Amino acid sequence: MASAEESGQVILELADKEESRVKEVFRFGTSLVSQATKTPSGETVKALPVMSPTIYKGKRLVVSFISDATDIIESEESDFTIPVAYVNQASGRVEFVKDTKLAQYTGFTPAGTVDITCTAGTKQRVCYLDAPDGYLLTLGAGRKFHAYVGDDTV
Repeated sequence: MASAEESGQVILELADKEESRVKEVFRFGTSLVSQATKTPSGETVKALPVMSPTIYKGKRLVVSFISDATDIIESEESDFTIPVAYVNQASGRVEFVKDTKLAQYTGFTPAGTVDITCTAGTKQRVCYLDAPDGYLLTLGAGRKFHAYVGDDTV
């Protein structure tokens, strides 16, 4: 089977662990943030956008998706790289920035088959990443952001 990209908007939110306080910090259409990994070799690829700076920090980074059409998205056909910065809670300093991959997130792992049914125009929570003890997460400003949301086609 081949992969087909789903069009819509990828949303990143910073939250507390209970997700009772949530702040949207990043939203881009899939046409701006997808490329290379799932496209045929030699295809012309647009430059990826860089992650926006934000003053917000949280214990959890939540990834959501608003689909342009009612469809199913599949973890084994999707991929992303999200740059995050880890802020030491005691000192308030950014200690390291890294590119996180889909396999590091909970709820939508490429190792298994996770299907999420998306209704057109409705925000659907996809997965999340928790900060290690003693740290908060924020966006890795200035680094490239990549997200490909896909499903199988016959």
